[in-house]
Amino acid sequence: SEESGSVLVAPAVPKHLPPTEMGEFLRAAASPDDILQGRVLHGVEADKYLIVFWLRSAGAATALMDKVNGQPYNSLEPELCRLIPVRAWVSTAVEDHPPSVGRTE
Repeated sequence: SEESGSVLVAPAVPKHLPPTEMGEFLRAAASPDDILQGRVLHGVEADKYLIVFWLRSAGAATALMDKVNGQPYNSLEPELCRLIPVRAWVSTAVEDHPPSVGRTE
């Protein structure tokens, strides 16, 4: 529902683009107060990271995707923005999954 909000993920943000710049890019395209918060996550690709965004509503998420998907992050950036909706996720405690030998987090 509109009241429940929506979650989007930018699954492949270039590492050389600071998260603050990515946030500014999205806030410039969103209506005021649409983006509630964001979290930076490390993905499997060393040269990219992910950002998960919580938005005020599903309508706000759709409007933001319509505005920024396929757009360059800035005039110097050859890569294009891609946001996708998150339909569900599973949260687990860190202690439930200790790091494997030889793996760093």
